[in-house]
Amino acid sequence: MLSKDQIVEAASRTNFELVDVPELGGEVGIKMMTGFERDQFERAVLDKKNDDGSFDLRGMRAHLAVLTLCDGNGKLLFTADDMAVVNRLSALALDKIADKAVDFNKLSKEDIKEELQKN
Repeated sequence: MLSKDQIVEAASRTNFELVDVPELGGEVGIKMMTGFERDQFERAVLDKKNDDGSFDLRGMRAHLAVLTLCDGNGKLLFTADDMAVVNRLSALALDKIADKAVDFNKLSKEDIKEELQKN
């Protein structure tokens, strides 16, 4: 059984994967979100609704990029204050970043449905 110290140590390590984004000129790091970061992302998506009640997904890819783009040590590159800058990246670049972030953080509809069924 893991001790408190072992859990704290594991939480301090940042897992990330590289994804090639030729539109940006090379590879970028995509990190595993913390529980808090994932909650932030999910809340941001769920809180934004259109007049017809559907979810307003504008800026979703940029928000996900801000919460996952990292350097070689797993440290986030951007903050919420950088959202406008990240939103100006090409759609192709943001798609590649968001696709990797969704896959790596198990954020697809299927992943979430599976997780809900387990619990």
